[in-house]
Amino acid sequence: LRGAILTRGAEKGLPLLTKALAGEDEDLFAAALRTARELEGEPAVTTALVETLPGLSPNKKVPVIQVLGQRANAAGGPALLAAAKEGPAEVRIAALLALTRMSYNEALPLITQLAVAEEGDLTKTAQTCLSDFPTPEGDAALEALLNNEKAETRRVAVDLIGQGGLEKPAGLLVKVAQNDPDETVRVAAFKALQDTAGIEEIPSLLDTLLRTKSEAAMKAVEKALESLCVQQRGSNKADVTIQKAVYGVLSTGPSADVTAKVQELVLSGAIQIEASNANFGDSAPGKVKELRVDYTSGGKTFS
Repeated sequence: LRGAILTRGAEKGLPLLTKALAGEDEDLFAAALRTARELEGEPAVTTALVETLPGLSPNKKVPVIQVLGQRANAAGGPALLAAAKEGPAEVRIAALLALTRMSYNEALPLITQLAVAEEGDLTKTAQTCLSDFPTPEGDAALEALLNNEKAETRRVAVDLIGQGGLEKPAGLLVKVAQNDPDETVRVAAFKALQDTAGIEEIPSLLDTLLRTKSEAAMKAVEKALESLCVQQRGSNKADVTIQKAVYGVLSTGPSADVTAKVQELVLSGAIQIEASNANFGDSAPGKVKELRVDYTSGGKTFS
């Protein structure tokens, strides 16, 4: 079937393609899908897939929708948008992912609407799509949610931004943390800053820490500052030299020299090292073990 379609070309081979897609033979259906992927840049193939889509069962619609997303032809956008609006959840989810993959901006209103709904997996998918939408319009749609009148919607936006929805989120999150009228949104923004803040955000965080009267917000700011300081300490790992590291029953029992292993972990970027057999082997079976590390940093010795 694949050979017959490819030798005839997109236009003359399409009847064979659509017949196989609509038929009952699963092997021919799979072959037709593969061939549709291979016929890149052929608008007629996208049109044929779109025309075939309504008559397919849900379990066949999903892979056809995935092929339309891979083809990234805007001609398939309206049909995918229609599929995303209603029908079985698995079909709607596949359509949302395909629309995102093909950067179909016209789908953003629906994706944004679903991202703040309460529809289980469908909402989770919409949130992922909004966070990952690969156009400036997608970023703008996500930012616009921060102005929504509902605090819950603004919290969703903060969470998505903190998880990587925007390329440079820290400055925006600081504004939300300082100015949003809802305390839960402000706290969510501070929590998001734990993973996104940089040195330039320290003055704003310290200022907020001094001014805030909310215990929850204060704790969130402290966590963000603590995380930022740990990150900066970790960024200077090249200045850390492990003098000696020992793992085992340090006072009276067996132990092992793990200096090289600890140094390796530090150089790989680790800023916290777990004292565990998984890292260092069982140097004293059946005994409670400790890890002692002597090291230098910035010309000073620590233990």
